[in-house]
Amino acid sequence: MTTYASLGEIDFRGELIIHIGMHKTGTTSIQHSLHKNYESLRNRNVLYPRGGRRRGNGRLLPMHHTFAWSLMGETDQPVSEHVKLLRKEIEEATPSSVILSSEHLSAFHLSSQALRDIKAIFPNANRTWVIYLRRQDQLALSRYAEIAKRGEIAWPDGVWRVMLAPSLDFRIVLERLHYAVEDDIIVPVSFDARKSDLITSFCEVSGVEIPDASLIETRKNTALAWGTLRTLRIVNAVPGAPGRFARRVVFSLDRRIAATRFRWMLDWPQPLSPKKKAELLKKHEESNRWVERTYWNDQRFLTDPSR
Repeated sequence: MTTYASLGEIDFRGELIIHIGMHKTGTTSIQHSLHKNYESLRNRNVLYPRGGRRRGNGRLLPMHHTFAWSLMGETDQPVSEHVKLLRKEIEEATPSSVILSSEHLSAFHLSSQALRDIKAIFPNANRTWVIYLRRQDQLALSRYAEIAKRGEIAWPDGVWRVMLAPSLDFRIVLERLHYAVEDDIIVPVSFDARKSDLITSFCEVSGVEIPDASLIETRKNTALAWGTLRTLRIVNAVPGAPGRFARRVVFSLDRRIAATRFRWMLDWPQPLSPKKKAELLKKHEESNRWVERTYWNDQRFLTDPSR
């Protein structure tokens, strides 16, 4: 079992920004921008460490997933290995700010111990936890699309499976985070309000000066049409090699049709009807109002019907 003593401390006394997602709130775009601008940021005393981003085979990821996986006990790479690399890099760079980013750190099944371990590794840092929140109807649709692409949802299951996720209750999410990190600073950001200037918003809450225009460039996940996603949901129910072959055919057809004037053939209705969207938002209205009152000076980023 991992203990505080076995982790090893890093004596960093600057600003530590821990970006924990949530999943499907532009996290990949932010991570790729930080990764791309590693040198530019480092020259401005901001470190986006490569430590904690390497797989066992040496491959460098744009995000700190391997560090998160080690804390969660989901990899053979020990936490101490990542801590050693992080310490060396921080000592060499002597930054004023360090940024860590992995949406796995906001996973609902994550033990609070993993977040306390980060506090134990950086006991002297000024720690700020940044989490982006997205209106539940759009978040559910985006998550549904993602798991359909990955083959993790199949007929007869539908978008209702995603709608049942406890992580859609943001008051619970933030209270669990408070329980884990105690007196550390927590900064929730509205994805819906800042999605047009996502990277700028992250720099603002992190206290990072934007190095140059290239930081604005982001990597976006490829969106599939709803018709393709509905078809994938059925194909995902086919087991084994036939199912894998059918998935490749669906992806190939999507690319081919999307490049023609017959693109409209893929424009099927969303799996979440206006009525179901309204029901989902009503279900979480009280929780959303609590978030708006507690963190956003009552600005209605989640409950404004005009958004």
